[in-house]
Amino acid sequence: MRGKFWCTVALAGLGILFSTEAGARILCFLKGHYLSGTNRICVYDCAGSERYETVGAVQLCPLNVEQ
Repeated sequence: MRGKFWCTVALAGLGILFSTEAGARILCFLKGHYLSGTNRICVYDCAGSERYETVGAVQLCPLNVEQ
């Protein structure tokens, strides 16, 4: 049985671009992190732009996130 799902993967700068029927997604890679009060701010490189995620100060930042 053939499904409707299709996927295209391309290198876009330092991120990876995923194209699906639902739209394009970029895989962002951990660039660094810093503490702010009781939080850890995780900084990601998303094909040249930055993305910030907040986790608890004692938690580790995920190595990558989707945008």
